Amino acid sequence: MYIKKLEGDFNTDKKILLTEKAAVALGNFDGLHKGHSALLNATTAYAKQYNIISCIFSFTSNISGMPYITSTEQRIKLLQNKGIDYFVMCQFSDVFKQKKPETFFREFVIEKLNTKHLVVGYNYRFGRNAEGDVKLLIDLCSEYNISYEIIPPVLFQGEVISSTAIRKSIEQGNLVKAKEMLGRDFSVMGSVVKGDYIGKVLGFPTANLNVDENHVMPPFGVYATTTRIGDTCHPSITNYGGKPTIKNSHDLIETHILDFSKDIYGETIEVVFLEKIRNIVTHDTKELLQKQLESDKKLRKKGSWA
Repeated sequence: MYIKKLEGDFNTDKKILLTEKAAVALGNFDGLHKGHSALLNATTAYAKQYNIISCIFSFTSNISGMPYITSTEQRIKLLQNKGIDYFVMCQFSDVFKQKKPETFFREFVIEKLNTKHLVVGYNYRFGRNAEGDVKLLIDLCSEYNISYEIIPPVLFQGEVISSTAIRKSIEQGNLVKAKEMLGRDFSVMGSVVKGDYIGKVLGFPTANLNVDENHVMPPFGVYATTTRIGDTCHPSITNYGGKPTIKNSHDLIETHILDFSKDIYGETIEVVFLEKIRNIVTHDTKELLQKQLESDKKLRKKGSWA
């Protein structure tokens, strides 16, 4: 399945982004959780039924200002797997922020996105200072003669599934709850960078990812993980945070991939966090650290994690 990404500041021209009629879902879509899946499923179902294209309209940054759950690369991958045809990401510029709800609807929903059917969540807000609500959106759909679907909240244990709730669960280290709301395990994707080679010296080479300060992360610790390289998954152990035994260290996502020896510097990998094994502790010697790493490796091999 192929997905086409359109990204940029679309406020300064009259360019039509989609020339074909489209079923369009609007939202921030950070996390692409089970609530978002309901919107995506409704969008693709309508598009297939009426033989039109499906489109997600979102933004290049997290407009809430909170740490993001999924990177752009992850969102593209997930949307592609859902069968979405177009992913349109608009810059949340000062010009865009000042658009009245009616102006945004006319310029983007109608003129640029060529919308035939619109899908939004029950609490969707739009336009300057979030002045537009679902009631206004329904009125505008009627005015421009396009159909619409308002998706009700999706619940987990009586709580509305939201990016805010998922972010809180991840930050608190409740990865099981985060998984239930996301519909998958929390993960981080990035390009492998060179480290200080300490792990390799100890017999535990690591694939290292820099930590984006804008990415939500679980508490520091050592985690049972799975590492995806291409289409292949490998059991792994990940140290997230500082290395107190090693002086002058800095925060990294350092992943030791079990029974793996290939050079993957520069490659994009995805580290899937399954469960915290232990806290990060300081060892008096590198030999004691090595012994601890051996124990972690045995635990990962014996564990029931997929």
